[in-house]
Amino acid sequence: MKRLAAAAAALMLIAGGTVAVSAAGHGSEPPTGSLAVDVDLVPGPTTLGANVVNEASNPTASQIADLYAGNGRVLQNGRDVGMFNFTNIVTHVDPVITVITGIIGLPHGSVLTEGTANLTTGEASKAAIIGGTGAYGGARGTVTVTPVPNTGRQHVVLRFVP
Repeated sequence: MKRLAAAAAALMLIAGGTVAVSAAGHGSEPPTGSLAVDVDLVPGPTTLGANVVNEASNPTASQIADLYAGNGRVLQNGRDVGMFNFTNIVTHVDPVITVITGIIGLPHGSVLTEGTANLTTGEASKAAIIGGTGAYGGARGTVTVTPVPNTGRQHVVLRFVP
């Protein structure tokens, strides 16, 4: 019964969309399918750059080992459904490349991702899904993050593989 409830909860999260995720919860099969959300990363008090000389709002001034960390809201169909937390460590400065670790917190679990991002171009980036909790326990796959122009948001598509 617990497995069925976790699967129903994951499907309720994406109801009304065109994506489908099958998640059976902890102790059973990992999720499969796709999930699309938007992440609102509007700069402000929730984003911090560790190099106080090079502000997070100006990534082209970054230096090796600068750290950017923060969080934002996870939205689906315009509704707030969770929290995104991230850390970026600058590993290359021309262009500014970072190693990014992100946790997408959703109502019935979270998804852990890691990859690289080019902060200079604003292009889409890809990362690996390296784990999860709750309904996303054992998750593996890829995540594509695409900036939504003029919004401060990122469109995130998670693709789970068995």
